[in-house]
Amino acid sequence: MSSRHALITADELADLAWIDRLLDEANTHAYSIGDSGKSSEGHIEVSFGNHFDRDPGEPRFKARVSIYSYLLGPYRQHHFDSIAQALAVVKVWHHNEMLRTEEGDEDESAFLPDPYLEIERARRSKFAADMDRMEELYG
Repeated sequence: MSSRHALITADELADLAWIDRLLDEANTHAYSIGDSGKSSEGHIEVSFGNHFDRDPGEPRFKARVSIYSYLLGPYRQHHFDSIAQALAVVKVWHHNEMLRTEEGDEDESAFLPDPYLEIERARRSKFAADMDRMEELYG
């Protein structure tokens, strides 16, 4: 019996399966109405960072997720700080895609705002602040 902690919990594994299913359904729908994706469409990558990425006192690394989705997301590559965050965004992408029709006559008011735009805005803002801090420290 190992004393090491699991890298991913059973709930996180189930959420990854849910992400995969939702992406598959949404991509299949997009292809059915004439969209075409890229060769890496729907690629899901889980990473655990390195020792310094782990929160102090945490027994395990936090699983991060990257999803390549040219069809569904606002960018090609989307990075998430957790599996739960990725699932929340993919649910919105799926919802919005399933509303689309080949004729383009969908009710725009039924679309949900893409939460990934705020995630990316916050990430870019933090990066800019970090770079400003580095400039202050090191010139």
